[in-house]
Amino acid sequence: MSAPAHANGSSRAVRPAEASSFWRKLSGHRTALWRTASIGLFFLAWEIAGRNPISFAFPTFLETLRAFVTMTLDGSFVAAYAETLQPLGW
Repeated sequence: MSAPAHANGSSRAVRPAEASSFWRKLSGHRTALWRTASIGLFFLAWEIAGRNPISFAFPTFLETLRAFVTMTLDGSFVAAYAETLQPLGW
């Protein structure tokens, strides 16, 4: 009688030591995971708030990202940014 095959195609069981090793490696990246999740939640909240008809002057995150990429690629972002620096004496 042969050993049962597991989902990954191997016939060996995952040992507790291997499982705990995975969690130890993952916990080493806990800070990065929290930061990524926080940034993602911020962008999600921005998108939701932008879709509510509160103000026309509050665009969604995706509209803002699209405009930033478009302006960066056509070169108008640098000119617009430089124009905002003029009142500061730059």
